[in-house]
Amino acid sequence: MATDTLQLSGTKPGTGETILCAHCGLPVPEGLVDDAAERQFCCTGCHTAFTILHEHGLDSYYGFAERREAPVRASGRSYEEFDHPAFAQLYVTRTPEGLSRTELYLEGVHCASCVWLVERMPLLQNGVARAELDVRRSLAVVEWDAEAVALSAVARALDLLGYPPHPYRGVARADMRRREDRTMLVRIGIAGAIAINVMLLALALYSGELNGMEARFTTFFRWMSFAVTVPAFLWPGRVFFTGAWASLRTKSLHMDLPIAIALAAGFVRGAINTVTGEGPIYFDGLALLIFALLVGRFLQQRGQRMAADAAELLHAIAPSTARIVDAGSASDQMRDIPTAALLPGMVLDVRAGETFAADGVVVRGASSVNAALLTGESRPTSVGEGTTVYAGTLNVAAPLRVRVVEAGETSRIAKLLRQVEESARRRAPIVQMANRLAGIFTAVVLVAAVATFA
Repeated sequence: MATDTLQLSGTKPGTGETILCAHCGLPVPEGLVDDAAERQFCCTGCHTAFTILHEHGLDSYYGFAERREAPVRASGRSYEEFDHPAFAQLYVTRTPEGLSRTELYLEGVHCASCVWLVERMPLLQNGVARAELDVRRSLAVVEWDAEAVALSAVARALDLLGYPPHPYRGVARADMRRREDRTMLVRIGIAGAIAINVMLLALALYSGELNGMEARFTTFFRWMSFAVTVPAFLWPGRVFFTGAWASLRTKSLHMDLPIAIALAAGFVRGAINTVTGEGPIYFDGLALLIFALLVGRFLQQRGQRMAADAAELLHAIAPSTARIVDAGSASDQMRDIPTAALLPGMVLDVRAGETFAADGVVVRGASSVNAALLTGESRPTSVGEGTTVYAGTLNVAAPLRVRVVEAGETSRIAKLLRQVEESARRRAPIVQMANRLAGIFTAVVLVAAVATFA
C-alpha cells in the first residue's frame, strides 16, 4: 500500500529528513511534523480524509498513479439548507425504488481516482444507495434513503473528502471551470515555452551540421535539448501517459495509448543518441508535439463543454433573484429572494422590462409579454388577470403581480431544456459504431507498428 511507508520530500526539523503528506503527497510543513506519528499530513483536512478512507477499508485509493495534488480544504459547512423543503422541491426527485435522487456539482474533481472515491459513497455513508460521477462535467448523481440519512450528511461527507458539493442547477460553475481552464492554459504555456526553446537549440544544431560546428558545441546543444525537454514530459506531457495507463487498466484502448508510446519511444531513442553522441535526437519534434496535442485537447474539451452547456446557459435567461410580495402585508411590503427559493403560491412583483422568474398566473395588472423564447413569436401578446405567463419571457409594458404555479426545475422552460439536453446526450448510431471500432482500430495500429518495428 502506498501509505505503508513514509514518503520523503519536505524538511523534518533537526534531521534534514524530508516527508510527504500521506494523503495528497505534498510536502508537510515543519510545524506539522509529528515525530511520534507513523504517517504525516500537511493539514487537518488531509488527516481527516485519510482517516475516513482507512476506517472504511478504501486504502486502494492510494494505489492510483494520479491522485489529487492539493491539500483537502474542507469548508466546514453544515449544508443544512440541503434538507430544506424548498431545496428538496427544486433539486430532489424520487426513483421508482422509493429513493431520493439529486445532482450535485463537485469542486476539485479531475481524474479517475476522484471517480473511484466518489462512487464509493455507499461504503462511506450509510443510507447512500448509489453515486455516479461524470468527471468531464464534475456532475455527481446521488441516490439515498431519505429516512436513513439526510442529504446534508452526504454533502458533509463529500466535503470532508475535498469535494465541496453544490446543487447542479443553482451553482455558478463559471468561476470553478475558469480555474480549471487556467490550470490547463498554464500547462499549455509551459509546453509552448519549452517547445520554443528546444526549437531554437535544434536550429543551432541544424546550422552547425551545415557549417562544420565543433564537436564539443554539438554535444553541448544535444545535452541542452535533452535537459530542456525533460520538464515537458514530467508535467505538461504527463496527461498522455496518465490517460494511456488508465486505458490499459480499464481495457478500453483509446488514442492516448499510441500517443504515449510514440512520445516515450522518441524520448528514449533521443536520450540514447544523446548519451552515445551518435544519431539524430527528436526532442524538438517531441516538445512541439506535446504542445500541439495539449492545444488540441484544450480546444476539444472547450467544444464539448460548450455543446453540453448550450442548453444549460439558457437558464441564465431567467433572473437569479425574484421580488416577492410578503403574504399578509398591509402595505405590500416586498423583498428580493433567490429564484431557487421560489415556491408555488408566492406572489411576484414583475415590473416592465423584467423577466418572469417562474411560471404563474397574473393576479393583478395588465401588460404585454414577449414569449419569443418559447414560441418563436417576436410580437408581444396581451396578458391580464387570470392569464398564464412563463419563466424566461419578458414583461414589456406595465407592472404585474403573478402568483407562482411552477418554479425552478418544474417550470415549462426547465422541462423544455431538459428535453434538449437529453437529445444532445443521445448518441447517433453512427457515433456508437465509431466508438466501438475505435478500440479495435487502435489495437490494429499498435500490432502493425510492432510488426513493422520487428
